[in-house]
Amino acid sequence: MKREIKKSNLVPICEQGFESLKLSERRKKCLLTSINKLVSYMGKNNLDIYSESIGKEFIAHLPMQSSQMQRINSRAIYLLESFIEGRKYELKPSGKIYVFPGDIGAYSQHFIKEEEVLKRLSHKTVKTYTATLNRFSIAMEIRQVTLQNLSRQDIEIFISSVQNMNAHIFIPLRKFLRYLYDTKITEQDFSILLQHLKRTYGSKLPSVYTPEEIIKLETSIQRGSAIGKRNYAMLLLASRLGLRASDIVNLEFSNIDWPNKSIRLFQLKTGHPIELPLLSDVGDAIIDYILYGRPKTEIKKIFVTATNPVRTLVADNVRIIVTRMISEAGIEVNGRHHGGHAMRHSLATNILGNNVGLSVISNVLGHVSTKTTMVYLGVDVKILIEYSMEVPFVDKDFYEQKGGCFYV
Repeated sequence: MKREIKKSNLVPICEQGFESLKLSERRKKCLLTSINKLVSYMGKNNLDIYSESIGKEFIAHLPMQSSQMQRINSRAIYLLESFIEGRKYELKPSGKIYVFPGDIGAYSQHFIKEEEVLKRLSHKTVKTYTATLNRFSIAMEIRQVTLQNLSRQDIEIFISSVQNMNAHIFIPLRKFLRYLYDTKITEQDFSILLQHLKRTYGSKLPSVYTPEEIIKLETSIQRGSAIGKRNYAMLLLASRLGLRASDIVNLEFSNIDWPNKSIRLFQLKTGHPIELPLLSDVGDAIIDYILYGRPKTEIKKIFVTATNPVRTLVADNVRIIVTRMISEAGIEVNGRHHGGHAMRHSLATNILGNNVGLSVISNVLGHVSTKTTMVYLGVDVKILIEYSMEVPFVDKDFYEQKGGCFYV
């Protein structure tokens, strides 16, 4: 049973709770502003005892505001509820719950599960499929559309309603509509309506930094602090080994084989295993961070936040960190990408510049096919031309021998 909390006690409870979480002064100030708004709302409505329903009513009554302010107000109420109930602090509440109404929603869910199993989709891809087909099934339910009366016009109206979204968002919908046709659930192949929105891969060349710029970036990091030690180790994993940001933040102690000087892991994006040599500089940087920079925590992942509450990092943290380091190092971006993936692209191209074979580069990057690696190599076709073998001259008599039967 929840405690009855008077309006006058809400701010003191939150102040004490925020202090125990060791939040930054700026974060505490923002959250307390929301709690003070809640107290003011209760006063205006003659409410003296707080309840969960009052918290929901308070959020609902707020005027339209930026997404950031919405998150702050929702977070404040969530934390208040946690303090009242004595719940352990979590970084954020459980994820969004997706609803799939009607028969279109039911088949959408079945399709997503089937694709996830058969094609081993990554978590990120499953999330894209789920969000897209959730939106589609709800739109059809609102229009009272079922699989029996689904029409070309319904698809076109949905497409026009979200026309400003990235084209790749429609890939799950196109595949779902094709699935409905292939399994004879619909008589028409509505997927052809989305063919013009097909995403083109490999047309945009990756951004690359020279070996000199990479060295400048690495040497510019101040490694005296705990954050500097962590960021330096993460940067080397990207610049020296070409690990993706998602694999860096998910790297665990068990992935490192210290005796054999190697790193073994299953790539988060593809699910495929990869083994890389643990270079001495990389290993030393990781050890330096573990011994002298990493907070004491039971978290199994190597890289964690430097402030309380200690928690794991996410891939976007790597992008932000590398972007900041490039700026602080005084490296001119000049339109190039400047996140962790740019380090991966740069490694591939710089290895190619040393005349290393395509299959070797593919293995370093963890690609299953060398075709994928060619996207990375597209940035430096001139190197391929430079190292390609000259085609020898062939006399025309060779082609005309035996009456020109070479052409038959």
